[in-house]
Amino acid sequence: MSRKRLVIIDGYSLLFRAFYGTRYLSTSDGRPTNALFGFTSMLLQLFQDVRPDALVVALDAPGDTFRHAEYAEYKGTRRETPAELISQLNFSRELISDLNIPVIERVGYEADDVTGTISRMGEENGYETTIVTGDLDALQLVDDWVKVMTTRKGVTDVVVYGIEEVKERYGFGPEYIPDYKALVGDSSDNIPGVPGIGEKSATYLIQKFGSVEQIIENLSEVEEKYRKKLEPGLDQMKKSKWLATIVCDAPVTFDFQPYQLTAEHVRRAKDALLSLEFRSQAKRFETVLAPYILEGAASGQGEIVREVVEATERKVSSVGELLDWVKDQPFALIPESQASPSLFGEDQVAATVAVGKAAARVPVKWADARFCQRPGQALARASHHLTHRSQGTETTPDRFDATLAAYVLQSN
Repeated sequence: MSRKRLVIIDGYSLLFRAFYGTRYLSTSDGRPTNALFGFTSMLLQLFQDVRPDALVVALDAPGDTFRHAEYAEYKGTRRETPAELISQLNFSRELISDLNIPVIERVGYEADDVTGTISRMGEENGYETTIVTGDLDALQLVDDWVKVMTTRKGVTDVVVYGIEEVKERYGFGPEYIPDYKALVGDSSDNIPGVPGIGEKSATYLIQKFGSVEQIIENLSEVEEKYRKKLEPGLDQMKKSKWLATIVCDAPVTFDFQPYQLTAEHVRRAKDALLSLEFRSQAKRFETVLAPYILEGAASGQGEIVREVVEATERKVSSVGELLDWVKDQPFALIPESQASPSLFGEDQVAATVAVGKAAARVPVKWADARFCQRPGQALARASHHLTHRSQGTETTPDRFDATLAAYVLQSN
């Protein structure tokens, strides 16, 4: 059984990344929109590519966190948020609400802690989680059930980190990210680290000894050039790791309800996008989010039905038997290869022919013979391949082409 998909968006982190990574944009009346444009672009990409079953945005609550209580200088070096971004952060809450995306924030905790807690809950509830953030701190949460999607350039140029990708980048697994930050520090969060220990030294120590606690336990075995740097700040190193470690048991709840949109959500969201003058995104909105729109929510949109049909196997031993079986009934035809004939003869290329709930696997030449006789009965995909192979016969259009239908529904 395939895993359900959960997406957790670190809202402000993504908006900050979009603001600084996207060229300045504004509406015709001068309202800045570049962070919001990047944010909504990422949302559309997530709905199109990841197709989450459940979705939540984690936000930083106002005020200090439990980390500030222990280390007042935590994040003390961060610069003041520009006014052009503040206005977009405020509007983002309205936009997220219009899109019916649940928001979770908890006073005293960071969005990272909310994200870590919900990702753990997701594993317990059978969800494969994608965390979307502009902050690499979240890489410590990566495991067999959790991946992190982060931006490389702008917002929509992304990289997805699983366990192997973290090891490839750092030389060690996700579980050692807090230890790495404890050694090298983090200027953005004002985590001091160990003076004189850089990225290469930290990687070497972690690869050889493991965690900060294991390094301290085996300090006598650490080479002197590293030991003399570590010894003066052992307590600080442990405090730095504590600051860098994401909490996965924050007091938050999430009900994992399937993401859905009503007619009112559709209208409000489109109005919000148009008010920002995001016309192309508003145009794409209904198409990309169609699977999440409740029945009757938009003109021409019905309920998306996913039905698994159990087919019975039909044995067909000749082209004549195939023609007798199909007769005048509609039939589905799916060639297993659209490539050139096999070196061993075209009969080696197979096709599946289905009538009702019975299906037969036959040489593609037999299926072509039936298509040439009655294309108006055929339900196919990419049927132009079949038409090309039936040169010299009357080219009546086939009854239904799934490829053409998919293009009509989602031309982008």
